[in-house]
Amino acid sequence: MLGHGFGIAAKTRERPVARTLGVGHRLERGEGLRGNDEEAIRLYEQAATLRPSNVRAHFNLTMLHLQQKDVERAASRVAALKKIAPGSPTAFYLDALVTYTKGDKARARELIREVLKSIKDYPPGERLAGAI
Repeated sequence: MLGHGFGIAAKTRERPVARTLGVGHRLERGEGLRGNDEEAIRLYEQAATLRPSNVRAHFNLTMLHLQQKDVERAASRVAALKKIAPGSPTAFYLDALVTYTKGDKARARELIREVLKSIKDYPPGERLAGAI
């Protein structure tokens, strides 16, 4: 259900809108993006701007920011996601991941429990719960 990588944006409802600007095509194919985090971030930000409800773009941006160890930008992206999808398990998962990265393990545990309540079989959540 949830995923991260460069191909998932093409599977969303936003595909026709993003594709008109070439964003969807580049994200779908990963053209020039592997190892080019800044370009991937630029394209995902475009996708999120074109369609603010694009949860996958917010997810991928958060993961890219965490890869770059930019926890504040990741936290900012999670805050934006929580505004557009407040009850989303994705928002809780990312919030837990960012919170854990910041070192607040107790709060991260609470957040990941919320994810696992709503999605019984969710391997990323289970892995994070095991790490906390």
